[in-house]
Amino acid sequence: MPRLWSQIAGSLGLLTLAVLVLNAGVFWIVLEQGAVKRHTDLAWSLGGALEAQLGAAVRSGAKEDVLIDAVNAVGRSNLGLDTLVLMNPALEPLVAVKGVAPLGMDAGMRSALLAKERHIEVDGAVFERRRVVVTVPVVGAAKIVAVLRIALPLEGPQMPGGPIGFAVVYSIACGGLIALFGWARLHRTMVVPIQRVQKGTQAIAYGDFGFLLESEDTQELQSLVASLNDMSAALAAYRRQTADQVTSLEAANSSLRQAQDALIRSERLAGVGRMAAGLAHEVGNPLAAVIATVDLLHEGTVDVSNQEEMLGRARVELERIHTIIQSLLGYAHQGSGSPSRVDVHQVLSAAVRTVEHQPVFQNKHVVIDVEAPDLHVWMEETKLHQVVVNLLHNAADAPQSSRIQLHLVTKGEEQIELSCEDNGVGFVPTALEQAFEPFFTTKDVGEGTGLGLSTCMAVIEQAGGTIEVFNRPESGACVRIRLPLLSS
Repeated sequence: MPRLWSQIAGSLGLLTLAVLVLNAGVFWIVLEQGAVKRHTDLAWSLGGALEAQLGAAVRSGAKEDVLIDAVNAVGRSNLGLDTLVLMNPALEPLVAVKGVAPLGMDAGMRSALLAKERHIEVDGAVFERRRVVVTVPVVGAAKIVAVLRIALPLEGPQMPGGPIGFAVVYSIACGGLIALFGWARLHRTMVVPIQRVQKGTQAIAYGDFGFLLESEDTQELQSLVASLNDMSAALAAYRRQTADQVTSLEAANSSLRQAQDALIRSERLAGVGRMAAGLAHEVGNPLAAVIATVDLLHEGTVDVSNQEEMLGRARVELERIHTIIQSLLGYAHQGSGSPSRVDVHQVLSAAVRTVEHQPVFQNKHVVIDVEAPDLHVWMEETKLHQVVVNLLHNAADAPQSSRIQLHLVTKGEEQIELSCEDNGVGFVPTALEQAFEPFFTTKDVGEGTGLGLSTCMAVIEQAGGTIEVFNRPESGACVRIRLPLLSS
């Protein structure tokens, strides 16, 4: 990439060269016109002198031989004539000292013969050999006796190489002087200050905020320096302000972490309290029934015929307590087995086969919709089977539900999405908010423990996935699970 000073110097150099060439041409034209003027004046004066000399001789009665001798005398002089010819009025040469007589009537001859006046002209092109031609009438007794043609060679200014050589030498000499002076001036007033500004800008760019550049002589560069100094000072102030803000943010972050830790501890305690309250509620009713039965049997007031029935009811209540405790232990000890490569489609099919003969599914239409059959995840197969069975049971228990659909698709290249949808009435608002809380259930007492969805969430999160519940826009509820896709 060209540098700024080289571009400016190149532009100035081209402009200077053009001006120098133009000046050289003008100067050469002036010299040329001076040379033409000198030769023209010399030829005109010589023609006037010969006109007076020959005219006087004719008027004194001289013959042609006298005129010829006078012309020969002029030819012997060292005047550097190119043409010296004396002709009669019929344009027949009387004597040709130098050159040849014109072949016909030209402008000079017409002026001399018809107007009896001297005529002068420059013959030849600018870059060719030129000459000054003077035609002089020799008048005697009111008539033209002869015509004298004189021509002097016109030489331009004596310069080496002619006009082109003069232009080259002139341009080189003047251009070299101007270039030397211009480079020194440009280097001092532009290149060096720009280099100083560049070094200062680099210092600011490398983090030396607050660095101040030196003042410059030119108004434009001084305005740039002032702007850079303002920017450097502003950056230094911004750095100090940022450092203060970082310190404040670190202190606020530390306080926030402490508050978050306290909130987590409180939430854990609240979760333990809710679980304890749920467990007490779920276990309290059947336990009270068992205690009442035991008290009655201990008092011995119950008929023998009713004792077996009461013992049976007590056993049912104890089994219910056992089921609740086993469910709670299963929720608290997720992932005791070993994960493996699991074919999700096969698990869905096995789960449907597990529940399809149960009474609650007799009037339910279960559909499996799989985008691709070969989709695998990394987790415990029995746990995924348990999750799908729980979702199917929840969908079957939904009021007014007659159709259940398991929908399996891929999400991008890294996840699968498993949805369990029903066409029932959907979740009530409270169920959407507390669906994953342990012991929360909308079923009647004795029909559910409230650990199904919370157990599913624990299993899915352990496998690196997510689970969410929502109501479908058309109708019914949906539980959506996303798990990392295991590449084949």
